[in-house]
Amino acid sequence: MKPECLLISAVVLFSLLISAACNNADDDFESQWGKCSDYTYLDDSAQCRTFSVPLNYDEPLGQHIDISAFRYLGTADNKEGQIWFLEGGPGGSGRLLSRAMLRVAMYYPDFDFYSLDHRGVGLSTRLGCSGDNDIGDDWESYQECYSDIFEIWRDRIKEFSTTNAARDLHEVIARSRQGGKKTFIWATSYGTYWLLRYLQIYPDKVDGVILDSICTPGECYLDRYDRWNDMVGRQFLELCRSDPVCNEKMKAIAEDPSQAVELVFRLLDQEHLPSECNFMFTREELRHVLSQLLNNWSTRVLIPPLIYRLYRCSDEDQEVINFFRQNLQAVAIDKTLLNSPMLCDLISLSELFGGSTSAELQEFLEVAHFSEDVSFRFAEIYESGLWNFYQDEIYAQKLPDTDIPMLMLNGTTDPQTPIEIAGKMKVHFTGEYQHFITIPYATHGVLINSPITPPNWAFGGEDQTCGSLLFGQFIHDPKGPLDTSCIETVYPVDFDPETMNNKLVSEKTTMSYQQEFRQIGMDLSNQLGHQDWID
Repeated sequence: MKPECLLISAVVLFSLLISAACNNADDDFESQWGKCSDYTYLDDSAQCRTFSVPLNYDEPLGQHIDISAFRYLGTADNKEGQIWFLEGGPGGSGRLLSRAMLRVAMYYPDFDFYSLDHRGVGLSTRLGCSGDNDIGDDWESYQECYSDIFEIWRDRIKEFSTTNAARDLHEVIARSRQGGKKTFIWATSYGTYWLLRYLQIYPDKVDGVILDSICTPGECYLDRYDRWNDMVGRQFLELCRSDPVCNEKMKAIAEDPSQAVELVFRLLDQEHLPSECNFMFTREELRHVLSQLLNNWSTRVLIPPLIYRLYRCSDEDQEVINFFRQNLQAVAIDKTLLNSPMLCDLISLSELFGGSTSAELQEFLEVAHFSEDVSFRFAEIYESGLWNFYQDEIYAQKLPDTDIPMLMLNGTTDPQTPIEIAGKMKVHFTGEYQHFITIPYATHGVLINSPITPPNWAFGGEDQTCGSLLFGQFIHDPKGPLDTSCIETVYPVDFDPETMNNKLVSEKTTMSYQQEFRQIGMDLSNQLGHQDWID
């Protein structure tokens, strides 16, 4: 778009007005934060604010939309600054990070913690329809939802882009900064893609950034998502093979764990498993369940015992598997409308789709053991021609040039943004204060999923993770030396049947066992909701 001279003048005037407001309204800034109108996912100590920003930044006097933000104030008397948290997705609400923010704020009370809803999501102006979180595979309802959205936005739908979300982030931070205080940004998953876009446009506006589980431009294509899951799943089974207990159990089925999983899938296809176990899962359902267990630090160790019990299929096994199915519902419908699956599809298909065909992906799914079938869905929607996609030839699939301090973290067992796609970051960002750290055994979201003690952290314990320790060093001294010794003590994958998370592998079916396992299910459900960190 090429603005006329008059519009250029308006842009300059608009910028001056914002600058003046930012420089002279500290008191007003504080007065606009207050009680939240909706505390969904938030603690009652949260404060909220809505910012008005241009729908199209080339037309600053045109239509505006809302950007919703919230914060938790640190409890220390003297604050060092503020840290902004960016959720993933695309389409995930910043409110899903509330639990993680509160946990980290407990360790670092000398900072204030902020987050916002990406444009099109949550309590920001939302791109969606009333039933879009409940559509599932109903193609007719999906088309109707898209028609409703297009009727409202027409060609302005392209303004709900990553680039404009990066401009929103700049505006919100600029209008929230306090003089002399540091500002950092932490991001996870698609949030890292969003943050890297911000750094393309504003390479030196903050004191440092932390990229956690990195969606690397030019490498992070969501039509490869299921292939990544299956690849990391097979790597996980190699950890089982190297564990004496796990490997011994799997040898009752086949020579190694990978062959054991393959055999169970083949027997399931042929209905040759014992008894009722042929009808507990379809191939599609089983690969979905294994993928979703794999994505969670606490539940991935249930994969080998689930396969073992399906193969053995005693009466007791059937009882336990049925209990498992009842209590580990992998996907819960989001009735809050905080997430936006339609924004997810717009950005994913416009910027994060690499061109795989549905036929190619269907062929892959016929042999996959770990998959949520996300990639296949994207390919089908892309091929339908329904969406009015946008193109961003200036910024898409490029990395920023910046020398600001950076902490880049990625786990070695992350199925969503595997270490294999993050390596480009290490090669590109080689500044003196730019650190790329590989975290062994960590899954998606290193800040949470890199415990250095037995994994009670996810169940209410107060021990820090390696990710949170590195986070703390960086925000307090982004140009100082970084002690990475915690990576040597990250808790390994533990197949011990006596640990709390591994009760499924034991022979217990007592009431106390069921209560413990139900708690695991509750925590998994919470993490899946919180962790569209996720996706």
